[in-house]
Amino acid sequence: MSGQVTEQPTDAEAKRIYQEHLDALSTAILAADLQAGRARVAIPYFIQTLDISIVVKTEEEFEKTFLAVSASMRAEGVTEQIRIAQNANFIAPDEIIGTHVTHRMRRATRLIAPYPSRIRLVSDAGNTWRETHSSNALYTRAGHIALLVSAHDMSSPPPFYYAPERNPE
Repeated sequence: MSGQVTEQPTDAEAKRIYQEHLDALSTAILAADLQAGRARVAIPYFIQTLDISIVVKTEEEFEKTFLAVSASMRAEGVTEQIRIAQNANFIAPDEIIGTHVTHRMRRATRLIAPYPSRIRLVSDAGNTWRETHSSNALYTRAGHIALLVSAHDMSSPPPFYYAPERNPE
């Protein structure tokens, strides 16, 4: 080593990366832009709500889930999905865990009560940040991830349990 001090990323930088991810993925979902959405999500991809937990294991499962969520939002009349980062922290140089609050809107009308979520982002060697886990403090209708019902409180989203790239089977 040459004695250089490597500057550690800050939590402000983590929050900036996290918010940029939220904005880009929300835009992709509302536009049904499968390619842009896939660029933001890792496989396997773990999704949790207060009543279900699913693992998206293949490209086909991702496409089906992504397009179902997008179609459901359009059918509900969602014109804006505003996700506001509350906090984000580097857990490791290539891992961020943060929380945010989601507001689903039809122009200026709220469609469901805001709800908190927790997301885990992991970067690859090219510094591309992808979502590996999404934990949401809301319920689903009929156990379907595309049909959401607010929990009507701001309880915490479920905790993460598994990190496949760090805990290989």
